[in-house]
Amino acid sequence: MTIRYDRPVSHAAYLSCRLGQFSFLLFVVVLVAHRFGLMITPYFVALVLLSVAFAALAILFAAVGLMRLWQVAAKGGGAAVKGLVYSLPPLLLFRRSTISPPMSSMRRHGWSLPLSISCGCSGRPRWGRRAARRRCSPIRR
Repeated sequence: MTIRYDRPVSHAAYLSCRLGQFSFLLFVVVLVAHRFGLMITPYFVALVLLSVAFAALAILFAAVGLMRLWQVAAKGGGAAVKGLVYSLPPLLLFRRSTISPPMSSMRRHGWSLPLSISCGCSGRPRWGRRAARRRCSPIRR
């Protein structure tokens, strides 16, 4: 009689896959709805944050699933990787939209922060005085 080894199943990995898919689907639907004007911005921000929260949970469950795969050879490694892949787009876009580039890279590329903001006509555009005079002059010709 042969001995059959039953592999344990990592439920965290499968939950990670489902949470990642839900997060990705919610993110795409909310992004498209906001892009075409079906959703106002406060709801958009709230639902994107909800999507990011689900994506973060998916990454945590994927880490648990991969840990179980490594330690006890539990089934679900593929589901954990799928969960990681599905949860990356919401997290990466959230990171890109919230974290500005470091100052060193801004200086390297020739960008600088504005030191003063002026609304007056003192800084005329380079393309001609006539357009600036017409725009700043209180008398219409």
